[in-house]
Amino acid sequence: MEEKRRRRTDNEPNDSFAMCPRYDRHELSGDQIEEVAERAAKKAITLAEQQMYASVGKRVVNGIFILFGIVSVGLLVLAVKLGWIKP
Repeated sequence: MEEKRRRRTDNEPNDSFAMCPRYDRHELSGDQIEEVAERAAKKAITLAEQQMYASVGKRVVNGIFILFGIVSVGLLVLAVKLGWIKP
């Protein structure tokens, strides 16, 4: 006879999903909980840094394109005024 992996309570449905070993209850020590919390905090900080760098990079690239456009229009106007390009 197979050993039940998890005890059912009255609130749980009577189906095989409740018997899934992935959902076994595990008791964690205080040190293990602290380690998990530290790892989660480090991961959250890393993700926030990546998002910040991506947004800063987008702003820098956008600024470079705007500056390039302004310089291009200025050179075009200068070329027309000097007569290098006829309107």
